[in-house]
Amino acid sequence: MALMTQRASWFAVQVETLKEKLVARVLEWKGYDCFLPLRRPEARRSLRSYALFPGYLFCRFDLSDRRSLVVTTPGVLRLVGRGALPEPVPDHEIEALHRIVDSPLPYEPVEVETGGPVRIVAGPLRGLEGVLCQVKAPCRVVIEVSLLQRAVAVEVDARWVVPAWRRDEEARHHAGLALVSGVTRAARAAR
Repeated sequence: MALMTQRASWFAVQVETLKEKLVARVLEWKGYDCFLPLRRPEARRSLRSYALFPGYLFCRFDLSDRRSLVVTTPGVLRLVGRGALPEPVPDHEIEALHRIVDSPLPYEPVEVETGGPVRIVAGPLRGLEGVLCQVKAPCRVVIEVSLLQRAVAVEVDARWVVPAWRRDEEARHHAGLALVSGVTRAARAAR
């Protein structure tokens, strides 16, 4: 049972690299809700999975009640934030990461690249917003985890992605038309 109250929030926890799974198990044993997104093992290399964000995991707790119990856990280095104050990770970012790692689509960690905001309007990640980082046959959409200055890239069909500013009904209508022509123009310009 998790040690949570109504004020519990998700926090990014920096831990010793390659000890993410161990620290997550210890925190869960202490009663915390932890989330450690993992890379899918590549079939040819090994069956071992590694942290998607090496040296980081997410833990949900009430900062005013339980901070000392988290930071005194062996392997925990610090709570991530700006300056000396830990900052909570928004629930929608944790949910987006859950949806990505639970989806059948291939994904990989990437550094955040500048691009336009987009929304996925079809497929298993429908409703998620991200930043378009690369245009090719299937385009890649980056879902940011801004607190860590890292992101996850997930490959989706170009027809599933529309500019984030489009209204829902307009997005569905134009998903296969306007964006595909925009992707074609962008691909030509990149050559």
